[in-house]
Amino acid sequence: MSDMTQESLTGIRVLKTFVQESAFGKRFLEKNLDYSNRNMVLVRTWGVLFPAVGFLAGITTLILILLGGRSVIEGTLSPGEFTAFLAYLQMLIWPMLGAGFTINMIQRAGASLGRINRILEEEPDIRSPEEAMAKAGSTAAAEAAETAEPEKEPIRGDIQIENLTYRYPGTETAVLKNINLDVPSGSILGILGKTGSGKSTLVQLLPRILDPPAGSVYLDGRDIRSYDLPRLRSSISMVPQETFLFSASIRDNIAFGSRNGDDRLVQEVAAISTIQRDFNTFPDGRETVVGERGITLSGGQKQRVAISRALASDASIYIFDDSLSSVDTETEDAILNDLLQFLRGKTLILISHRISTLKTADRIVVLEAGRIAQLGSHEELLEQKGFYADIYHLQQLEEAFRRKK
Repeated sequence: MSDMTQESLTGIRVLKTFVQESAFGKRFLEKNLDYSNRNMVLVRTWGVLFPAVGFLAGITTLILILLGGRSVIEGTLSPGEFTAFLAYLQMLIWPMLGAGFTINMIQRAGASLGRINRILEEEPDIRSPEEAMAKAGSTAAAEAAETAEPEKEPIRGDIQIENLTYRYPGTETAVLKNINLDVPSGSILGILGKTGSGKSTLVQLLPRILDPPAGSVYLDGRDIRSYDLPRLRSSISMVPQETFLFSASIRDNIAFGSRNGDDRLVQEVAAISTIQRDFNTFPDGRETVVGERGITLSGGQKQRVAISRALASDASIYIFDDSLSSVDTETEDAILNDLLQFLRGKTLILISHRISTLKTADRIVVLEAGRIAQLGSHEELLEQKGFYADIYHLQQLEEAFRRKK
């Protein structure tokens, strides 16, 4: 019932848009009645057992009075002994009732603790090499000792992908098939492809959000699986396709990606993403709390806050997964111009369906059904007959039509 309430409030705009208030009200009523019925079963059981315990205690006292009183009259039991027995009996009744309360609380707490323990005891599939070696045992540790990290040199951002074929765990179909790529440090790689072609899957392998096969993805000449996870992920800053903001102020969401939360850096990256010019429209400026998942912001505003958050981190590799899809072309151009200047010397990966975003890349990859269909610069791909040139001409026509209107 709590999950449904949270989901309804989070998606309140969608719910109102499709006029589903009454339908969700009925669903909530059904879950509420189910919760009420389950509690009534507990109350009925408690209502039978608790008086039963009191009834047994009273019967025990009555039996003691009858038998003990007769023994006192007959002289086989002294009045003092009878009084002591009665006092002892009363002293035993309340601990017995308390034990019943305690057992009930332990059972209910045990059910809740079991759900919590299932989460806490869940072991991550993706681990740092040291953790994986410790889990595997001393033999695996000895074998992997040669690949242990040397001195903590800064990661430059050279990416090599060799014969990468990736399948999601538990599935037979390969999402990525025989991918070979070389992204030198400081270069810009653009990725274009239809929905479901494997673009997001490819970039999620770099910070090991998804775990690539061994010997398929290299960073600065080393297998990406040999890096310590915190070190690897701190060197990669990513704006995911689905923007997630915390229920905090805009400034705190931007500073979340910064190592020290420097206010000047927050202002600089906010200016690059152009979200700074929207501060005047917010009630409390950049200190405005955005609400759960950034529900009070528009799609474009959320994307620009996420871009600022990524830029605030001191990383070697920056990945933007279709992160300009909700902004207009003029804002996109302004962001890209400043962004490229800010990230000069850094490795940059841009995923987009807009050619205007990708044309500044040194090389562009076109993915089709998990394979590399085309690879080259903007000019080289335009000379080829293929998906990239078709999309470019369609978007040019669309832009010309928009200008005429």
